[in-house]
Amino acid sequence: VRNYLNNLSDLYAITYFTLSDLSNPIVSLKHPFQGAGGLFTFNGLKKASATALSFIGKLGGMTMAFAKNFIVTKEGDKIIILVNNYSHYSKLFAQGEYYDISEKERLTCFPTSTNYIYTIKITGLGNKEVAKVKINELSTHSGSSYDTWINAGGFENMTDQEYQTIEDFSSVMFSLEQKKIISGELTFQLKVAPLEMRLIEIEID
Repeated sequence: VRNYLNNLSDLYAITYFTLSDLSNPIVSLKHPFQGAGGLFTFNGLKKASATALSFIGKLGGMTMAFAKNFIVTKEGDKIIILVNNYSHYSKLFAQGEYYDISEKERLTCFPTSTNYIYTIKITGLGNKEVAKVKINELSTHSGSSYDTWINAGGFENMTDQEYQTIEDFSSVMFSLEQKKIISGELTFQLKVAPLEMRLIEIEID
């Protein structure tokens, strides 16, 4: 997502190099999360990277504003905003030193970062009174099959039914709220932790 936002002015389309880990010849079948670059594991579990790409796919056709960590778009009467809290990996990791990560500790290569507090402000709404706001979350507890697998014990050689449960419990969580429009202005805040994303869909009634 960071690469997408950094290169948005020069992009015509965006795709992903590898759809599934099955195309990687070094991937074994002991468990599905081995650091390969596919959007899906060898047994079809949707990774967080696929969720992030799906968030991009839901953006509107008209870009209203963007910067390194957010983009504001519009599709018809709906405003769709993507916000991101990017954290860069350490210099050691960039140099190929992977001793600080393991199969079950993947985030230790990211230096400590801080929460972002985003203030969303939409003006010029005239005499509109309320807005329906849907916030979709990508985090360690929403939209990440890897984190769901870790929370379930990180076992190898799970059954198909157990993997299906992992997929079910790693669905994207969302919240719905009606927010008041005051004097033609809609304003609210949200907190985004490091490496998290939010897709915000706003419909003005």
